[in-house]
Amino acid sequence: MAATGPVFGPRELVRRPLLWLGGVIVVAATVPELLWQHRHDWPQLEMGRVIAGEQGIIGGKVLFVPMAVMLAGYLGSVLLLWGLWALLRWVMIGAGAVAVVATAERVKPVWRRVLVAGTAVLSLAATVFVLYATPWRSAGDVHPPKDDAEAAINIGTYGSFGWHELTAEVVHDYDALPPPERAHAVIIADTYWQASALDQLGRKQLPPIYSPSRGFGYFGTPPDDATAVLAVGGYEAVLRTQFDHVDAVGKVDSRLGFSGNTQNVTIWRCTGQKKPWAQVWPNWMHL
Repeated sequence: MAATGPVFGPRELVRRPLLWLGGVIVVAATVPELLWQHRHDWPQLEMGRVIAGEQGIIGGKVLFVPMAVMLAGYLGSVLLLWGLWALLRWVMIGAGAVAVVATAERVKPVWRRVLVAGTAVLSLAATVFVLYATPWRSAGDVHPPKDDAEAAINIGTYGSFGWHELTAEVVHDYDALPPPERAHAVIIADTYWQASALDQLGRKQLPPIYSPSRGFGYFGTPPDDATAVLAVGGYEAVLRTQFDHVDAVGKVDSRLGFSGNTQNVTIWRCTGQKKPWAQVWPNWMHL
């Protein structure tokens, strides 16, 4: 704003003290994040590359703009495109809403009524679509995804199922451990999705939850005095590089959910730790 305000207007904007105060607050709030990123070799930059690679399942960069417009919904798409036009001519959805109001004030009454009516219809359609797509529908009313692409596109629906089944199975397998092992056991989840769900839903029944997945890996390293590890998901071959004994003790395969998170997930009992976690964990951590 400071750069474009004097050129494109409104010029009085850059003379407002609160604008500069807001800028100072933003910079001050950003400094701790930048320091943390620097100390950890800028994982956010790598995270951007990882996410870009994951988007290949739904078309990658080629379909980014069409997907963004589609995910904005009926009214959101109109406001998004209208806002882009408004910004280029003189974020986005807010600018679109402002552009709609400004246009309604300038056009003739008959076109104003058409604009208001069209916006109302789109708002109603968007509301109906959201109500239809929201995950409060019962599991019996939702069909399993045909493939990973459909699951990814409808993450708001399929991402809401399977977590209670996952938690129940992990709690059952943890309770089945011999008492000496259970007293000093920890849980390592393959994905941060699983770790977050177990931490939230099983906090009172389960020991500490760890995961090398994305940001969850920075929350802590498993203790070396853990006599057993319940590994939620992951590859047996990888687990055997760290443990002498790896045995499957449970399975989660919910009808709805995501493959590898709540579908086709094996629970492993791992004992006989080979190397200290302080040595292994940095190599296990991944984005």
